[in-house]
Amino acid sequence: MSDSIRRMLCPLALAILCAVFQGGWAGAPGADKVTELALMTKKAPNHILHFSGDQYKKYVIEVPRPYMMLAMLSGDASYCKECPGVEAVMTRIARSYWVTGANKPSEGRLPVFFSIVDVGQERPVVDLHELRTIPHLVASDSKTFKKPNRKGAHPLKAKDNFVFGNKAPSPMAILDFVNGKTGRQVTMHYTFQERIRHFGFLLSILGGLCAVALVLVLLVRRFPILMPIGALLIEFVATTGIFHNISHGMVWQGWDHQTKQAVTFQRSTRSQYLGEGVMMAGTTVLSGVCLLISVSAPHFSFLRKRKLVDISSLIAFFFFVWLSRKVIEIYSWKTGWYSPTFLPAPSATMGPLKADRGNSF
Repeated sequence: MSDSIRRMLCPLALAILCAVFQGGWAGAPGADKVTELALMTKKAPNHILHFSGDQYKKYVIEVPRPYMMLAMLSGDASYCKECPGVEAVMTRIARSYWVTGANKPSEGRLPVFFSIVDVGQERPVVDLHELRTIPHLVASDSKTFKKPNRKGAHPLKAKDNFVFGNKAPSPMAILDFVNGKTGRQVTMHYTFQERIRHFGFLLSILGGLCAVALVLVLLVRRFPILMPIGALLIEFVATTGIFHNISHGMVWQGWDHQTKQAVTFQRSTRSQYLGEGVMMAGTTVLSGVCLLISVSAPHFSFLRKRKLVDISSLIAFFFFVWLSRKVIEIYSWKTGWYSPTFLPAPSATMGPLKADRGNSF
């Protein structure tokens, strides 16, 4: 009797054990959150979630978190100029993960979800992380936000937070950060409409350049004088850039001995550099024009008297030499600051040498 009872109970015990195991697997910690996030991501536009403060706390901060959540802390463009651009990049990355199926768990990797939170509308999120600036891109999984500090906040750690500098980061830098956190190698996915739009934009630019070139050719054939005028304008612009680079890091200025301050002819350093570039470029172009006039004067029909032609040529050549010497003297004086002691003059404004970019010596 006991053997028959034992034979009956053994299969029953095994069945009960299997049922308990299966039930425990289906009800693993955080499984319900993964299911909720997957359903919301499927229905969300571009497959990126927009969280409220309570949702952010539930899915990003509270445990368990058996998934990788990339949450962007954003704000309105009125006080965060970079935020709209970063949001667009995050939306494209989220769509790329969804299209390629990289958001699904595979080979021991966690499922991946993306979200955006407008901290301007959700003040508790600001207090939760003690935020001082935005935007932030936070990577959250089971290893992050374990213990709050004494104030009950969860300050962002550098290893789990993408660093935004003074300039907007490139989309590839953000994608590399996301791929590094998720362990995937996903590339940017562009829709067919986006590719057509980009290709059409390039074609429109090329067509516009061809049209401008055709118009210029027709104008030059009808009015040949436009060719030297255009050449002078091109030289002026190009020379302005050259002199701007030369003068960068060196301020052409005077010195007020009463106030002990530098005196410039422009209000700001940036305007000073640009003013120097334009002035010196104009002087260089004008000297070239004077040389051209000096050799072309005999061919001017309105100068009929030989003596007047000679005087005009001499005056033009004199201005060519004078203007050229002035340009050389000014910049030989400025570049002379760096020889032989390699230091500016005592009356010059001191600054970091790296700002010079090596263009003055």
